[in-house]
Amino acid sequence: MILQPKQGKRFYRLFDTLCLYVNNRLQLFQQPFTPYGDLDDRVRFDVMQALWQSRNNQQLIADFVNENPRGLSRTDLKEVQRWECALYGNFFVSRRDSDVFFYYAEHAIAVRGITREPDSILGSLPTMVETALLPFENAVVYAVSMLEYPVSMGPGIQAANTDWINAAIGENRVIRNSSQFVKLAPQLKEHELQAQAEHFAHQTELDMNADAQVEGQHRGALAGLEPAEREARLRAYLAKEYLETQAGAENEAFLHALKHKCFQGQPAQTLDEAYAKLNKYELQDMARSLGITGPVSTMKKAELLRQIKARSPMDAAGLRSLMRTLSEDDLHDLQRLVEAGGICSVSDHQALKQGKPMLSMFPLTLTYHRDGKFVTVMPQEALDALAPIDWEAEFARAKRYDRIVDFFNLVVDLRGLVHIEDAVEECIEKTGIDPSIEDDDFMSMLFFRVHARATGFAIDYLDEDILLIDAGFADTLDELSPLERRDAIRKLLDEQGMKPPRPVPDELDEAGSVVGWMLRIEPVQALVAYLDEHVPDGEDDYFFARDMVSEIILAAQEEFNPFDELPGILDLYGLNPTEAQLKRVVDLAGNVFNSVPKWCNNGWAPLELHNGLM
Repeated sequence: MILQPKQGKRFYRLFDTLCLYVNNRLQLFQQPFTPYGDLDDRVRFDVMQALWQSRNNQQLIADFVNENPRGLSRTDLKEVQRWECALYGNFFVSRRDSDVFFYYAEHAIAVRGITREPDSILGSLPTMVETALLPFENAVVYAVSMLEYPVSMGPGIQAANTDWINAAIGENRVIRNSSQFVKLAPQLKEHELQAQAEHFAHQTELDMNADAQVEGQHRGALAGLEPAEREARLRAYLAKEYLETQAGAENEAFLHALKHKCFQGQPAQTLDEAYAKLNKYELQDMARSLGITGPVSTMKKAELLRQIKARSPMDAAGLRSLMRTLSEDDLHDLQRLVEAGGICSVSDHQALKQGKPMLSMFPLTLTYHRDGKFVTVMPQEALDALAPIDWEAEFARAKRYDRIVDFFNLVVDLRGLVHIEDAVEECIEKTGIDPSIEDDDFMSMLFFRVHARATGFAIDYLDEDILLIDAGFADTLDELSPLERRDAIRKLLDEQGMKPPRPVPDELDEAGSVVGWMLRIEPVQALVAYLDEHVPDGEDDYFFARDMVSEIILAAQEEFNPFDELPGILDLYGLNPTEAQLKRVVDLAGNVFNSVPKWCNNGWAPLELHNGLM
């Protein structure tokens, strides 16, 4: 509900008159008016915030009433005088039918808008705001402006807020008019001050015990180290661990996994022989990736082969086009294979040393394992197609494509979801490289790498728009119905649409990922340092803190309110904190949550939005 137009005009007249008086007394702004002669909105908010935060706010209002600098009527002065009982602070805001309630000191206060409904100028409810509530005529209103906290509420906080409002309504702790407000405001203030004092005392006690070690925790090997020294110690540990496991059971498992992915039997020399090597499940996967529709899972192998061959590159032009989907590193493997006459072998030991055998990419290459060696073979048709290739030109193309894909990864990692046209425009501006979506080779490369899981993003569609979307988010969307999927994408786009897109900063470009970038900032390092001091018994000293904080960073990026995810993350990493330790972790994690770019903020951190750094 809102005030009547006549009431609204009267309220603004009285409110602005008081604003000018307070501004002069506190000497805040020299030019409080807009060029059109109206009181500036920013002036209104800042002056009122200064007034309510002042210990002398009641005296300032009393002085205004006594001096009456603008010659207000006695009725108007009495109205302003009632504002001495204003309630200033943080309020949970929620709607119930036609009422918008502000929760304060265990009471639900029904607040009217002045010219618009209170929730129409806020994001989605429930939410938390900073403002002052004032009695006016027969209603309660807010003091013109509200500062809404930029972090959306998750299900846990929403549920708690709902319970508080419902309890207040159910127990008749509701204020619906100015008379009730004026009568109860003094005791509500006292109640809130008492609650804040008790909360402060309890929090102080917890802070004094936050660093205590408890059973089941120990001081980790990296505890107390400066960030640079910590990184150096971690790198040394990783190098030592790698050397110690070269011939260990982990490598045997790695070799077994590599062998399992290889083809069996005699190497195929032609494409027909290569296709014959595929089993039915591999053919079904290939059919789906090629967009073959129908009952793929029930098709016979011969029918699958026929349809796949009809859609697969078999001629020289098609095979060369497939080659252009590769990264620069993979292209080096391909060149080496062509120059070796179409066959190369790598021993098990060499494969472990370099982390993989030679490239296996059907149908250009096929890798077999025989007699302790990985043997990679190129069918004759592919060898004939690639032998005359201008490798220098292809490497230049691959390097350019790699840079584009790397940049797209950064944009999506920063914002979660982006229209491909926007990503292209930003790529040109940031790198100087122009990736044309009209270029068939470029789009083939992009779709191939996305399908091969060689990117951190997936490709999705909304109506006629092509979207690049975080791969993890895409996996989550795959579990939804088509309608739910569409709604989830639209919800994120709507949230993003309220803020300008954040360009990829140089720090992110240098780090290569949001997690890598955020691990370097002070709030994250503070949380890492605390966790180094409290490692659960049985956890690895070198990885516990960094892995757990990386999970917290990801939650901060993706979730509307990551605090709901924090208990699950603590449980996942085996941290069973005391109440004092939990407060410390929550405080430090809150600093992280406010410092990490969020997808729903279009890549801006809540702290940046709060400080107006867009």
